[in-house]
Amino acid sequence: MATIQGKTTARVMAKQGLTVEASEALARSRADALQKRSEATRKSTERLSQINTALQDAISKGDINQIDILNADFKSAQEDAKKNATDLAQAMVGLGEGFKDIGLALEEIQDLAPNEQQVIDDAKEFAASKKAKLEAARIKRAQAEGKTNILGIRANAIAVADAGIETAKAESETAETAIKTAEQGAESMRRSRLESMSFEQSLQRMQTVTQRIIEMAKDRIGEIEGNLEAVEVGRHEIVEDLKRYSVEVDEGDKALKQGKAELQGLLAQQTELLDKNSAEWTDLLGQIKEKQNELGTIEGARNIAYSRSQNGQRFLEGLGMQEETQRTLLSFHKIWIANLEDSVRHRSTMTDSHLGVIRAVGDQQAMDMVDRIGVETDERITEDAAKHLSAARKGMINRMQDMPDRILRMRDIRSASAQAKAAFDDSYEQLLVDYRRNYGTSENYDDTQQFRENVPSGA
Repeated sequence: MATIQGKTTARVMAKQGLTVEASEALARSRADALQKRSEATRKSTERLSQINTALQDAISKGDINQIDILNADFKSAQEDAKKNATDLAQAMVGLGEGFKDIGLALEEIQDLAPNEQQVIDDAKEFAASKKAKLEAARIKRAQAEGKTNILGIRANAIAVADAGIETAKAESETAETAIKTAEQGAESMRRSRLESMSFEQSLQRMQTVTQRIIEMAKDRIGEIEGNLEAVEVGRHEIVEDLKRYSVEVDEGDKALKQGKAELQGLLAQQTELLDKNSAEWTDLLGQIKEKQNELGTIEGARNIAYSRSQNGQRFLEGLGMQEETQRTLLSFHKIWIANLEDSVRHRSTMTDSHLGVIRAVGDQQAMDMVDRIGVETDERITEDAAKHLSAARKGMINRMQDMPDRILRMRDIRSASAQAKAAFDDSYEQLLVDYRRNYGTSENYDDTQQFRENVPSGA
């Protein structure tokens, strides 16, 4: 055996070009490394055994605090758990600040604890006592005014009273300033208390706040439904009004057309009459005036109906937008409520399970605890990646969803320009028509003879 091993060593040495001394040094180095690894393995096994024994002892005693202390040996796990609790507590504080920004006040988040409120109450009580002292000093001042002035008694009493008022006033102002300081201190205590909440307390607080938000959202549904009903009624009224206005406009156009024809007939009759002093001429003149007034009334009513129709169309679009908004809000409110109700229910189960997992950590082996840290880290990384990916997807969807509106806005601008051009063309054409018709005047509109009523014979 020794011969075979010697031959093998000789072949290795020959192949690597090593001398006997170098080969022996390499062998010693490998032996030392093997001994160090063996020693490290022995210590690791011994330490794991000690941890496992301590954990089992803590489990048998039900000593959760001891388990927590033992977990502190796994620094990363302790830091992660502490960070989770701190992050959640600070997130709840931030939630309260966010609610303030949108004008939402929740007692579950913003109320002070009794000891925190007591700081403010004490400051207010102190300020009230100083204010009472100031009032008492003023009463003494008034009493001093009524004393006799013999031997300077009155003047001396007034001077003492004035000094007392100044002192009391300074103390009262200081006490009022102390109230603001106390309010700031109480708020600082509240924030510190919330940020130092345990993971379980923060979870419970989150559940409470979520339930309160659900209740507020449910209360809001009635308001949304009421607004939606009012908008629907308003739209229906406008539609009915538009139908009526359309009829009034059409009837007005017909009446105007007929009235203008009748007026032209009267004017034609008037033109045929030679004697402008005759009763027939005077009668025709009255009929013409009456017909003109009648046409003015008809046209005014037609124009009112047309104007109201335009205004109604405008509000129809506005209420249509409101109806769409209210329907969407109602749908989204119901979706959010359903989601949050599911979340509260499932999160309660998940939270209880998670807290049970925490209590059961002591049942796990030390290597499993290390692996659990790795798994949680993997989950965080995956979750973070999923959130970033979700944000990217949302960003892309939002961009794509925004484009149709942007396109429609551009087209609305083009359409408005086209409408303006059409209105310009119509107006311009009408001006040309009026121009060609000599603006509605007769050819001899400036002939004075046609306006003379009493022309002497032979003139």
